[in-house]
Amino acid sequence: MTQFLYGGNNIVQEARGGTINPILVGLDSDERFARNDVTGRTYFLTDLINSTIALTDSTGALKRQYSYDPYGNVTASDTTTGLDCPRD
Repeated sequence: MTQFLYGGNNIVQEARGGTINPILVGLDSDERFARNDVTGRTYFLTDLINSTIALTDSTGALKRQYSYDPYGNVTASDTTTGLDCPRD
């Protein structure tokens, strides 16, 4: 089970079991820049409506990609991080 800690409207921490992953957020709602997870620090890439489309590592290599169906349901195309999709 994944649990989330909110700071205002933004998720600032994700916890699964004994692992706690901090999330670096901006001032706007749903503005995320980076998070720590099982592979280390990852960085968010978003589309024009601020939906997460990929996570990269510090070298810019893709660690996980996401696509969405017409109803907004997310499907991960690469699951190397072992964690669920960050909330959009």
